[in-house]
Amino acid sequence: MDFQQLISLFVVLVVLAALPSASVLLVIARSTANGFRHGVAVSSGIVCADLLFATLALVGMSVVAELLGELFVFVKYVGGLYLMWFGWFLIRRGPVEADPLASSASVLGDFVAGFLLTLGDAKAIFFYASLFPAFVDLGHATTGQFAAVLLLTAIAVGVPKLAYAKLASSAVLFSSFSRYRVRIRQVAGIGVLGTGALVIVKAP
Repeated sequence: MDFQQLISLFVVLVVLAALPSASVLLVIARSTANGFRHGVAVSSGIVCADLLFATLALVGMSVVAELLGELFVFVKYVGGLYLMWFGWFLIRRGPVEADPLASSASVLGDFVAGFLLTLGDAKAIFFYASLFPAFVDLGHATTGQFAAVLLLTAIAVGVPKLAYAKLASSAVLFSSFSRYRVRIRQVAGIGVLGTGALVIVKAP
């Protein structure tokens, strides 16, 4: 895994973390209602849950790669197809509605809300398990490389959420953002679909 692959993975993760979603709406809602500190709490919960999913995906897929050897190519094909489906899903999906967890009030409650909201999206682990093989040789990855991927994941997921929290707490209007959020998701969907195709192309 070279520097270019790390940057590519980081860009993909940032774009997806910035997508209009239930987690983004939760960050905005809590920041608007109670200030930036609450937005940070929600964002921290989201990052912790994503790191849990990413860790499970990295460990699980590295074990599978070691057990299957050359047959791991089949797993990469499946992962690539999943990413292509997910990209198409983003392209076709309509506006995201607010999440009921946005009613939490305390800082701790906001952290738990962000964590549970993300944890409730169990398909996230399949997303990470499908994405990582495009950038990491899971069969030969070192502990340092795993740590680098997790660090990138934390930054890529956390920074966009914190940016939303800051903007919302500063009373920045999101009317134009709301108007174009479907288009933003469609562009990101095309990128994810392309990443899935890249996984399939690199599989042999």
